[in-house]
Amino acid sequence: MRRKFRAKHGYDLSLDPPITHSDKIQHRKLFDHNPIYPRLTDKIEARAVVDELLGAGSADRYMVPLLAVADRFEDLDPALMQRGVIIKASHGSGWNQIVRPGSQAD
Repeated sequence: MRRKFRAKHGYDLSLDPPITHSDKIQHRKLFDHNPIYPRLTDKIEARAVVDELLGAGSADRYMVPLLAVADRFEDLDPALMQRGVIIKASHGSGWNQIVRPGSQAD
């Protein structure tokens, strides 16, 4: 892990104490096993956590609007596609599809 960190960041990993933001992320992954963290990595589940902590409907007030949830692209309402939307995978980062108004998503 230390070799990979140095190759990627160009400096040595500091875990005791962690200094940089990247050090702190690695430290948390290794030593802080709070059960809420996995729940927060999923965009849909994170909304449930916000509602649990701040009250029902809080996710809709404080987070980016959620227009639909579907397991497959084909399950989305075609009328949504006419408006123009950004489709995001709930389990990853950078898995986005921009659908411009009146166009079709790939």
